[in-house]
Amino acid sequence: VLATISILLFLSTIVLAQTATPTFKHFGSDDGLPSSQIYQALQDSKGYMWFATDRGVVKYNGYEFRTYSTDDGITDNVVFRMYEDYKERIWMISRSGNIFIYENNKISSFKYNSSISNLLKKSYQLEIAVDKSDNVHIGYAGGLFSISSQGAIKKNSLVEASTDDRLRYTICELNDINIT
Repeated sequence: VLATISILLFLSTIVLAQTATPTFKHFGSDDGLPSSQIYQALQDSKGYMWFATDRGVVKYNGYEFRTYSTDDGITDNVVFRMYEDYKERIWMISRSGNIFIYENNKISSFKYNSSISNLLKKSYQLEIAVDKSDNVHIGYAGGLFSISSQGAIKKNSLVEASTDDRLRYTICELNDINIT
């Protein structure tokens, strides 16, 4: 009996020690993607895959695609960047410089879009982050600015740093958030 238990434990250790091989699947417009032009892919904390495309934002649940577009409240279907914040909201920045938020299965416009639209126009290299005080930090070709939860806009400075013989800019750490 002891020998049988030892063999079973040994065999179960071998089975558990094997690593899963990842599988890859190619998706295209025939599968439900609205476009082959994907600017960013993001996996959220619930495991859903999100794709920023030139025809809206796509959410994939593992079985089907759901496209959010101008019909759902986005004013510009070309979305370049997405970010999931600590409240599991998905933030999106469109080509027009407008920000949208996906929360509770609904997309809404960022309430301070009109205040920041001139700063973001024609800036296609964008990064967005939200800290735990709900301050929104946006990095763009012209620098970095923050919008407080009350709507105050503050331009932040960049810190120059050199890494691996390449010159790059690292954005200062702001409110427990580090954007590089």
